[in-house]
Amino acid sequence: MITALSELPIPGHLDFARGWRWFGKFVVFIVVTRNRFRTWRRERKRLLVLDRTIDIIRSEQSKAQAQELIHRSRVYNVALYVLLIDRDLSILKTLMVSSFDPWLLRFASRQIALTLYESCDDLTTVLGKDFRDSLAAIELKEIDIKDFNTVCKRLNAFKNEHHQFLYHDIRNAVTAHRMQDSLKFLQAIEAIDPLRVFRLGETSTK
Repeated sequence: MITALSELPIPGHLDFARGWRWFGKFVVFIVVTRNRFRTWRRERKRLLVLDRTIDIIRSEQSKAQAQELIHRSRVYNVALYVLLIDRDLSILKTLMVSSFDPWLLRFASRQIALTLYESCDDLTTVLGKDFRDSLAAIELKEIDIKDFNTVCKRLNAFKNEHHQFLYHDIRNAVTAHRMQDSLKFLQAIEAIDPLRVFRLGETSTK
């Protein structure tokens, strides 16, 4: 079933002939269940490690703050921020592969787009001069500094390339509910391509 203004054909039981729509519902159920199971199996080990890492970094940052170790606290703060973004995106991506419902897919897409834009915007700020001073203070190796510079370049490139789509097309217009014309608001939602947003989420975590 191709919904209005969407670039993405989203299959559903209505694509089947009238007498076979019961079978279409069964097929959709099987595919969704399979996707959910595969994603759960792939993610569960990674999320166990991720959750443990979040707990460790949170504890270390709290200690650094209590001891007023500014540079160490700043580094742990960025590390924890990135881990939390990864955790949020994991939930949203799992939600997307667990449904064929067009509204749910576009709702999850809006949340992913908002998370991507806001995190990119925040990181370009927190990874600035103060953070570099902190990296110098903890005597990071030169090769690690080069890796950090590469990450910053990729982050800026991602933000610049997708700014129009993430900020103007989705975040500002749709996710923030700034459109007061309901028809235009609905059209903007229907125009979202969930697959495009999903791929951006995958790209951002690599």
